[in-house]
Amino acid sequence: MQLFVSPSAYWHALQWLHMTVVHSQSWNPYARPIDNLTIDDLVHFFAEQGVTEEEADDMFEYVYQWLTIATTEWASQSTEIQSLLDEVNLAIREAANRPP
Repeated sequence: MQLFVSPSAYWHALQWLHMTVVHSQSWNPYARPIDNLTIDDLVHFFAEQGVTEEEADDMFEYVYQWLTIATTEWASQSTEIQSLLDEVNLAIREAANRPP
């Protein structure tokens, strides 16, 4: 979720890793071991699957809404969820973006 919880995080990761998204979409499952899975591994995987920057931005909006709702619906985990939401809001402010 870290990859989609900040606006443009996927785009920045693609730039950092010098990757481009393939033009055709694939729905293959992740076939490598996940024991030491990193954000970079996920960026590679999603780019290989054809996940576009626009789709990642759509996911950001979904994740933001989910976090906002989850703070009230999952009271037992609201502190952790609110902490993550606070980090997201900080990233939005620093990027001069508005929440969706």
